[in-house]
Amino acid sequence: MTHPSPQSDWNLDDDAGFVLEEDESFGAGALAEPPPFELDTPAPANQDLPEIDLGEPVAAPTMAALPPTPAREGGRFTEQPVPRITIHAACDRPEIAELVTGMAADRRMARAEVTIEAGGIDAAVTRFASQASPNLLILDTLQHGAGMLQCLDRLAEVIEQGTKVVIIGAVNDIALFRELMARGVSEYIVPPMQTLDLIRAVCGLYVNPDKPFAGRVIAVIGARGGIGSSTIAHNLAWSIAERQEAGATLMDLDLSFGTAALDFNQDPPQSLADVLLSPDRVDDVFLERVTTKQTQRLQMLTAPATLEREFELDAAAFENVIERVRRASPFVVLDLPHTWTSWVKHILLAADDVIVVAGPDLASLRNTKNI
Repeated sequence: MTHPSPQSDWNLDDDAGFVLEEDESFGAGALAEPPPFELDTPAPANQDLPEIDLGEPVAAPTMAALPPTPAREGGRFTEQPVPRITIHAACDRPEIAELVTGMAADRRMARAEVTIEAGGIDAAVTRFASQASPNLLILDTLQHGAGMLQCLDRLAEVIEQGTKVVIIGAVNDIALFRELMARGVSEYIVPPMQTLDLIRAVCGLYVNPDKPFAGRVIAVIGARGGIGSSTIAHNLAWSIAERQEAGATLMDLDLSFGTAALDFNQDPPQSLADVLLSPDRVDDVFLERVTTKQTQRLQMLTAPATLEREFELDAAAFENVIERVRRASPFVVLDLPHTWTSWVKHILLAADDVIVVAGPDLASLRNTKNI
C-alpha cells in the first residue's frame, strides 16, 4: 500500500469479487438487514479457542486437524492453503479478533504466520513505522468517512508497496468503498460475518488460478570460484526470514559441492536432487517432505554434495521446481554454482533479482562484465 496521488494509476490487486447488495433504504437511515451468510460453519477446531489479550501482539494458535469443507464450483472459496505469508491483524473490536484467531486455526492457514493486536489503524501506523510490513494486513476499524481515509493515508506512508490490505469496517457505504479501492485496499468487509467468510476473503487474495501467487526470486552467483557467493546467499536468506520477518526458502543449486547443509548444521535425508530428478512428482506435499525447516520462517532445499552421482538435468526441471517453490514462499534465494550451463543462464534470465558477487581482481572484473 502506498500513498496515492492524482497522477498515479498504482493500485493493489483490485478485487472484482466484491458485490454490493441493493438496499432501497441505503443512505436514508438505518441499513436494511443484510442477507444471511451461507450456513457453512468453520471447522470444529475453531470453537474452543483461548481468550485473547488485546495488549501486545500475540501469535495466533497453530493449525489443528480439521475435517474438510466442501469446495464450491465457480466460487472464490478454495481448499488450497494460502502461501507461506505473514498476516498481522490490528483490531478495534474483540469479537473481530476472535474471528481472526479462528481463521488462523484453520488448516488453510497452516503456512501463514498470524499475529493479532488491539488498536485498529492507529496501532498499525505506529507499529509499521519501525517494523517490516507483513504480506497481508487486516484492519478492523470503527472509523468511517474522512477520518478513516486520513488514517489510511498515514498508513500508506509507512507500509511497503506490495502489502495487501483487508479492512473490516462498520458502515456499508458505496462511496467509501470506491475511495478504499482507489487507495489500493484489496477487500472491504462489513459485519455480520463468520470465521469462514474471513477465510474466504483471505484465500481469494492468494489462491487465484488466473493470477497465482508468486514469490520474489533472488539469484546469487559468483563471478569466480571461492568469492563468497554462497556465504552471501545463505546470510541473505536468513536475514530476510529473521530480520525482515518474511517467509524465505533457500535453494542450494550447487548439487555436487553445495554447503547450505553444512553452514546451517543440517543433515537432511533428502535433498534438492530428489526433487529435480522427479519433476513430474513435484507437488506441495512432496516439497513439504523434502524441505528442511531451519527456523519458523526459513526453509531450505539443500544440495546432496556428493561426487558419486553425475547430475544431467535440463532447464525445464529447474524451472518447474523453482516455480513450485515460489508459489508457497514470498522469497526464494537461489545459491547458484560457479559454472556456465544452459540452465544457469535460464535461471539468471528468469530471476527477479540477480546478485553477482565479485572481488577486486582482474578475473572477477572480466567475468562480471561477461555475465
